Amino acid sequence: MNDEENINESRRRALGRLGALALSAYTIPVFTTMSMAHAGESSAASDRSEPSDLSGLSDLSEPSEDSEASEQSDVSAASEPSEPSLASGPSDVECDPEIMDASNPLF
Repeated sequence: MNDEENINESRRRALGRLGALALSAYTIPVFTTMSMAHAGESSAASDRSEPSDLSGLSDLSEPSEDSEASEQSDVSAASEPSEPSLASGPSDVECDPEIMDASNPLF
């Protein structure tokens, strides 16, 4: 085998591993969700409870009187459209392709 065949074979292996990883990343949550749904099916509703003793309740009070309506407020003025914002121009800072840290101010 020559070097080019070795590179192609290692690329195929890497792509196969990446595909298997992606497949498992998408299928594991499905099985987890399904297992939780099956666990929920086995639980049943509890029996209806008996009403509590109503002797401790007090009599209902009379409803309160209606309140008067407040005055109508004035109509507010229509708003004016705002000015469109302008796109910023190019900055005068040179970009360094070697800087990969997003927290770096020169990024």
